[in-house]
Amino acid sequence: MVEHRGLVNHVAYMVERYGLVPADRMLQFMSYSFDAAAEELYTPLLSGATLVMPGPARELMGAELSQFCRQHEITIVHFPTAAWHQWVDDLVASGQKLDAPVRLLIVGGETPSMDKLRAWVRMLGRPSEGAQRLRPDRGDSRSHHVPVGGDGD
Repeated sequence: MVEHRGLVNHVAYMVERYGLVPADRMLQFMSYSFDAAAEELYTPLLSGATLVMPGPARELMGAELSQFCRQHEITIVHFPTAAWHQWVDDLVASGQKLDAPVRLLIVGGETPSMDKLRAWVRMLGRPSEGAQRLRPDRGDSRSHHVPVGGDGD
């Protein structure tokens, strides 16, 4: 069981760590039955950002996910690693650039592929000053950030 205090502390840390501001728009992607969905639900709300919910019957992936992010001006995405890998593969296969205003990618679960991270940075098509991407852990519990255009090494 997660106590209220623990959830509040975790969400407050996420807001500070990722620099969420009221202008941000975070996509609600994960199933509510997944524990990480709490980060998607409460983090934007605590920061004053907008939580964008695509609807219960909508399974977004590939070009449709990219279009949704662009149309709804999503600035933050949070995915399980396998779902993010699939999105990157779909974008690469279609030759599509990600033209949504995504400034922060949060990937959790198993360790993300560095090749996928490099492909993601290339697909942004626009290096943005100050934008950050989460780098896979190096066998420790700390998260690392890589500036856009960096390779994570």
